[in-house]
Amino acid sequence: MTIAILDVPEDIISIGDTIAVFYNDGEQNKCGGFVIWDDNRVALSVWGDDSTTEEKDGFSFQEKIIFYHIKNGYLANVLNAKFMAGNNLWSNNGISVVERLYR
Repeated sequence: MTIAILDVPEDIISIGDTIAVFYNDGEQNKCGGFVIWDDNRVALSVWGDDSTTEEKDGFSFQEKIIFYHIKNGYLANVLNAKFMAGNNLWSNNGISVVERLYR
């Protein structure tokens, strides 16, 4: 799945910070994709679970995508998304467009 992120206000995230998405493997949250914010529109690849392995190593169909702001390697904030197209549920080869991320 690909998510386009069009805008993040400067008071929320700085150039060089990370926007990441996490899924739950049943025991803990794990990163399913990330991008470094450069104050331009970005495309975030969101990885799905590999059905050929026993372990859960990505998002399942219709699993909720949670956005996180990571600064200097540490979780800074959970971010909300205003979608222009699509939504925050993972789908194989899906495309969503986030108009803006916010706290």
